[in-house]
Parts: sequence; structure tokens; C-alpha cells
Amino acid sequence: MAGFARLFDYMDNNEPENSKRTLLRLLLETRGAPFHMPGHKRGGLLSGSLAEYAGALPYGIDATELPGLDNLRRPAGILREIARKTAKLYGAGEAFLIPGGGSTCGILAAVTAALRGSPSDTRRDNASLAVSEHCHVSVTNAARLSCAEVIKLAPVTDAQSGAIGGVLPETAELALKNNPKPRAVVITSPTYDGAVSDLAKIAELAHKYGVPLIADAAHGAHFGMSPLLPQNAVRLGADIEIVSLHKTLPAMTGAAAVLVSASSLIPAQNIAAWVNVFQTTSPSYPILASIEGCVDFCLQNGAAFTEHTRRVIELRRKLAEGLRVLRLLELSHIAFGADPGKIAVYTGRADISGTRLLRILREEYAIECETADDTRALLMTSVCDDPQWYGALLQALAAIDAGLTEAPPAAAKLILPPGSEGREYF
Repeated sequence: MAGFARLFDYMDNNEPENSKRTLLRLLLETRGAPFHMPGHKRGGLLSGSLAEYAGALPYGIDATELPGLDNLRRPAGILREIARKTAKLYGAGEAFLIPGGGSTCGILAAVTAALRGSPSDTRRDNASLAVSEHCHVSVTNAARLSCAEVIKLAPVTDAQSGAIGGVLPETAELALKNNPKPRAVVITSPTYDGAVSDLAKIAELAHKYGVPLIADAAHGAHFGMSPLLPQNAVRLGADIEIVSLHKTLPAMTGAAAVLVSASSLIPAQNIAAWVNVFQTTSPSYPILASIEGCVDFCLQNGAAFTEHTRRVIELRRKLAEGLRVLRLLELSHIAFGADPGKIAVYTGRADISGTRLLRILREEYAIECETADDTRALLMTSVCDDPQWYGALLQALAAIDAGLTEAPPAAAKLILPPGSEGREYF
């Protein structure tokens, strides 16, 4: 272990003046014979079948922890500055960058910190975790690794469409009254389809019982960027928020961040320690540079998010008015709020499946969906969309809709969690 300690002391390679520059510029200026990882040696001499990759991939800025490029495990220079800006963007006290591994790594770290404290704490005393029933697999995997019981929180569900909505605050409170109390409440908000739970109320209830709230906001990295969008979780009172920057913001795939509230019941140092447990020791500098560019863009271009959201709202209005058989999947009756940028096209009233709709859009109109199943095709938007794409989508869906036959709809019915029957949801 002493050898590893000396290694990381050596790699504490901050140069203070570099914090005033961009990571991308530092990477572009890296020179010298590269007798270090990665093995492509910046791609300049790649030949044969690799020549094509050399021109398309960011080999030239793919580096290791060279002097001046900081150390992600103990950031003190340029990477610390990027983390500081990320925390500022979301109103957090601390932010921990994940350049590969995405929200999965962040969730594993946050949940494990809630269940076990610091990595040096070996407690195993009847820990439990209250989680959204349709959570990401990383949440339950973290519970399994800590041998913790999972208490599932059932969301409101639309029986007709199968759409999953938000978790009710009273559903969370039922779990909070358990003895022993759960170590944390973990809510997925927004869901894959964009359903938002009342995180402010759930945070208030959780804190009343002395329990932290962890928000899996992987699909909500853009929240809080405009008054027309839902607010992000930390600003609503969550102790920890995990965001996938690559899902709805302009960062490279795998980019994520763990955001820790300034008043978090889970200490930031415990989060940092567990992030280092689950995170690779070979971070991707191109992804780190993309995080910096993404965060700077968001800090400087708030108006772009409002303009984009207005376009999406107008697209939704035209789709709602123009479609005859296909329908937009609306979530207002089963969720506290919704992400307008998730366009879920419901096919349950048509003689077509969502999967078939996806294939038609791809093969006949060159429009790619995010995913699809038997009853819906899901399309994701972002601030980087070309507005012309929305017109093409409108025309394509109108043409497809015109050739469909309407099937008798199933009886509308909400599936409410136990203890909330008869409740009108928000």
C-alpha cells in the first residue's frame, strides 16, 4: 500500500495557473514524446485500418494524468475548477465529476455512502433503502452490495397506457415510518418518460425523519436551466442529485456528476470516497473536457434553453391538435410535473405498435427514436436540436397517422399506491 500512496503523491500534479485556462486548451497544447498511456500515443502515427479512426476519434487529446492536468482522485487544479463550476450551475455545495461510467457510478457511490458511511465503516446493521419501484438497476445493485433491504415505493400508474408517473409524498412517508427507518429515500425523477415527483415535499418529509433524499436525475441534467423547465433536485431540497450530462446536455457519452447539497445529511467526503471506489483510476480526459465545455455552455446560454423549450412546447401543441389516432402520452394526471422535452407517442389506440412506429420513422423518414415498446415510441429532445427536425417529425407523424385505423381504447383507470385510493393526484 505504501507504494500506491507514493504513486498518488507523485500524481498530485496541479499547476495553479492552469485553473484559469480550459482543459481542452491544455490538452491541445500537450507536446513531447508520449512515453505514457494511452497506447495510441495521440494517434498521430496510426496507419493501416486505424488511419480512419485517427481522423475521426479524439486521439490527439486523449491523455493520462500528465503534470498540470490534475488528478481526478484528488482534484486540486483544473479538474477542481470544473467541479466548482458544475456545483455552481446546479446550486450544489460540491460536485464530483464522472468521466465514464455515467450515473451508474454516481448512484452506486451515493447509495453506498448512505448505507455504509465511509469506506472504512464496516457496519451491516439491518440497513434498508426506500426506492422508486421502477428505479435503475444500479440502485438495487448498490443495496445488494451492502446487503440492505429494499423497500419499494410504488408510483402512480396509468392502467390504460401503462405510463409510470411520480411517487406520492405519502407513499414515501409510509416507508419513513418503518422501524428501523430506511437509511435513504431514492427517487427516480424524472423517469425515462419524463414524469417528475414532488421532490420538495418528499425532501421535507425525509428530513423530518432525519433521512437523506437521493434523486436519480439521470434524465434531468437540463432541469433548472430555464423557468419553463422543472427545477433541479438539489435546489428542491435533495441531499444528493445524480445527473447524466450526456443524456440531455452537450457532453460526451459517459459524462455524469454527483451533486451534493451544502446541507446534505450525507457528508460530501463520504461521497468522494465512494466515487473513488467505483470510478476508474484511468479517467477519460476527452470526456472531462466535454464536461467543462458543457457546463460553460449552460452557465453562459440560459436563454438558449428557454428558446428551445418554447419550441418543444409548440411542437407538443401541434402534435396534440394534429394527430387523429396516435396520441401524445401526457403525464399530468399521474405526476407532479413533467419534462416537456420527452415526446412519447402513444400507439395504444392504433393498429400499430410503438416498435413498428419506430421502424417506420427510421426506414421511411430517417428519424431515429430513443426507444419503443408495444404501446409507445419515445423521442428525446435537447437544446442542440435543429429546429428543422421538428417540422420533419410533425410531417412524418401526420402522414403515418393518416393511414392508421383507430382501435377501441381500453377503459381508463389509475393504479394508485396503497393508502392513496381515491386521491386526486396533484
